[in-house]
Amino acid sequence: MLFSDIVRTKFDTAKYSEPYFSYLDQSARLEANKVRELLEIWFQGYPDDGKLEFKSRFCSPKNLSFLSAFFELYLYALLTKLGYRVKDHPLIKGTDKRPDFLAEREEEPSFYLEAVLASELSSRGRAEESRMNQVYDVINTLSSPEFFVAARIRGTPSTPPPARKIKSSLEQWLSSLSWQSVVDERANHCPTIEFSHEGWNLLFTAIPKSPEIKDKHRRTPMIGSTASAFWSVSEKAVRDAVFKKATRYERLDKPYVIAVNSLAVTTDPEDVVNALYGTLCYQLASDGIKNYYTETRKKNGFWYGPSGCQNTRVSAILMVENLSPWAIAHRKLCLYHNPWARHPIIGSITKLPRFIPTEGNLEFKEGLHSRDLFDLQQDWPEDD
Repeated sequence: MLFSDIVRTKFDTAKYSEPYFSYLDQSARLEANKVRELLEIWFQGYPDDGKLEFKSRFCSPKNLSFLSAFFELYLYALLTKLGYRVKDHPLIKGTDKRPDFLAEREEEPSFYLEAVLASELSSRGRAEESRMNQVYDVINTLSSPEFFVAARIRGTPSTPPPARKIKSSLEQWLSSLSWQSVVDERANHCPTIEFSHEGWNLLFTAIPKSPEIKDKHRRTPMIGSTASAFWSVSEKAVRDAVFKKATRYERLDKPYVIAVNSLAVTTDPEDVVNALYGTLCYQLASDGIKNYYTETRKKNGFWYGPSGCQNTRVSAILMVENLSPWAIAHRKLCLYHNPWARHPIIGSITKLPRFIPTEGNLEFKEGLHSRDLFDLQQDWPEDD
């Protein structure tokens, strides 16, 4: 089993600093139970010789290790649903390095698949985010029966901020406000208070609770924050992620697909296209009578660089945005074909949505949504 065999009594939402696995393992909420049930089913089908190592990563208190393991389990289940027989860490002649999976299906070419996470957050950035999350959790326990708190944040702390001092000051400030006065003035502005700590600036705004819930709930959680508290992904981050995996194997005798989970709130598909095929730009041209602009791409793409086509051993990139166990039914996969691939990818995997280069252009074709393969409702795992 992936999860603990325990009686669960925790119905709270996850804390900012709580590890993803810990929350999922301990939550008694119906949505968490649905996620656990699905992942347990997937894990049962996972190769026995890889289960122990996989579980050690999946149950990690480190969120990146958890997400990396989850992504591999998701891909294993996805390939299985597409009708492939999937081998875990297959041997490759001439090297001791092993890709994550080999996907095989009768009357179709087999292919290798490697999974990777794409994020611009460095180790230092993750440490800074951890410090901020600890502050958010402390602030979320402050007591104020009349106000919510919205936070606006700039910068990141290099040392742990004084969370309890900030909480105490916030409670004193909120208790000094008149709920009715704030309601009367809200159309013009809401009261704010600012704190600073070593380049970290926090601006808190008091939002009056509605009369229906005023005085009923003393805890005052933050109702939102604008900060760098999520991982963002740009063209460079995508290129870096796939370059890392592309150079891992010298020679491959089969198509090779790199699956990328972009850890971002949003990832513009154009950023992915630019990262793979080169940044779109416009070039001034002339036909001798008039000037005009033509679309072209810079030679800075993963597949199209300064010397022309490159990384031809990679047949395609399978991209998904911000995939987590709670978002399985919401995230759409997209396959980006390499027009210069040494071994082009064909077969059942191309039933997924995909970009196909045709005559110098990119054509998008709709395909199967992963939730249809897994037979999940669009709002899963919310209540039925």
